[in-house]
Amino acid sequence: MPNLLVGKSAIVTGAASGIGRAIALAFLREGASVLGADLNLDGLRETADRAMVHGSPFLTQRCDVTQRADVEATVERAVAEFGKLDIMAAIAGIALEHDFVDIKDDDWHRVAAVNMHGVYICDQVAARQMVEQGHGGRIINMSSVNGLMGEEELAAYNTSKGAVTLLTKSAAIDLAKHEITVNCLAPGYIRTPLTDESIADEAWINEYLKRVPFRRVGEPEEVADCAVFLASDLSRYVTGHALVVDGGQIAVI
Repeated sequence: MPNLLVGKSAIVTGAASGIGRAIALAFLREGASVLGADLNLDGLRETADRAMVHGSPFLTQRCDVTQRADVEATVERAVAEFGKLDIMAAIAGIALEHDFVDIKDDDWHRVAAVNMHGVYICDQVAARQMVEQGHGGRIINMSSVNGLMGEEELAAYNTSKGAVTLLTKSAAIDLAKHEITVNCLAPGYIRTPLTDESIADEAWINEYLKRVPFRRVGEPEEVADCAVFLASDLSRYVTGHALVVDGGQIAVI
C-alpha cells in the first residue's frame, strides 16, 4: 500500500544517519514533506542527496534537541515551509558504555539530556503546534529494547530509554483528547554508526546474536517501515504503545 503519507508534513530528528536517516527517507518514499534535523550537517547533506530520488520536499535544519530554542525554530520552519506539522519523529540519541561504578556524572547527564530531555522538548513543542492546528497529529519517539529490559554496561542508556517509554505513555494519555497519538519504537540490535564497531567484531556479534531468534542484525529500514505505520492513518487507534522491532530478542528467556 504505497503513498501512506501523501499530504503529510514531518520533522525527523537524528536524520543525518542510521535509523533517523532511514525514517526520513521512508517518510519521503510514502509522499510526506520532511524536514530532517541534526547537529551533523555533513550527514544531513548526504541524507539530502539520497532524498532526491523520492521527489518529495526535503529540507535540512541544524538542531540541538537539548535546546528548546533550536527545537522551536525547527518546528517554526517546518510550519512556514509546509504550512503545518503532522508528524514529529524524535529519533536523535546517543549511547555511552560504562560499568555502573565508573559512570561519570557528566556522561550520565549527557545521555539523559539527548535521549530523554531532548525527546520531551521535541514532543512538547510539536504537541503545542498540533493542538493549535486542531487536526490531530502523530508523535513517534525513539526508545529501545533497552527501555524494556536491562543490559550490561549501559545503565545511563537503559535508564534514558526506559524514561522515553514511560514519557510516551504519559504524553499519549494527555494528548488523546486532541487526537494526537504518541508511540515509541523499541528497536533491538540495528546496524547503525553506533553499532558498526561491535558488528565488525565477528566473535562478539556472533555470540550476541545467539540471543536473537532471527540470528541477524536488524537494518534501519526495518525500523523505518514500522515508523511509517505509526505515522500513518493505519495506526489511528494506536497510542501509548512501544513497538518492539528486535527479531524476537526480548521473547527469549
